[in-house]
Amino acid sequence: MPQPSQPSLLTIPLELRMLIYKELLIYPPLARQAQRQSRSIHPAILVVCVQTHDEAAPVLYGENVFHAHPAALTAQPRLEPWFPPVVELPSLSSSSSSSSTASSGSSTLAAYTRIRRWKVQVNLDFAPDYTRDDVTAAFAGAGELELAVCRGFSAVRYKYLTSLSREL
Repeated sequence: MPQPSQPSLLTIPLELRMLIYKELLIYPPLARQAQRQSRSIHPAILVVCVQTHDEAAPVLYGENVFHAHPAALTAQPRLEPWFPPVVELPSLSSSSSSSSTASSGSSTLAAYTRIRRWKVQVNLDFAPDYTRDDVTAAFAGAGELELAVCRGFSAVRYKYLTSLSREL
């Protein structure tokens, strides 16, 4: 009599796997939005196997809002401005020789093109380091682009600002 196979992540229905991926990969985690507990994601699930990567990568890159770098735009996406940049983990289907090139940038670039939701902070006190064409090219595949406009001098007294403008 054949023994039943051991249950694994890939033996459960896709709908349930998608719920697991969302819990692991959406920032802040869905179950903890109201609670102020640990706010971390677990992208290591992407390297479990090729099928898991193919199923879970759209959740990570399609449902999270990534913060664009103020000067480099989409070159260094982050889940929060103070987080380190997101780096694509090498795929299991890559050979050992290509995994070193994947971690050096080409795989990371492919991950950036899958990001659909962006947030950009624009400081009105300084001229941007990019042109309109740079912005158009950087966010061409975006489904959502949120602009957060700020001014650094909003807390400065009016008297100081008028004296500063006279000097200029």
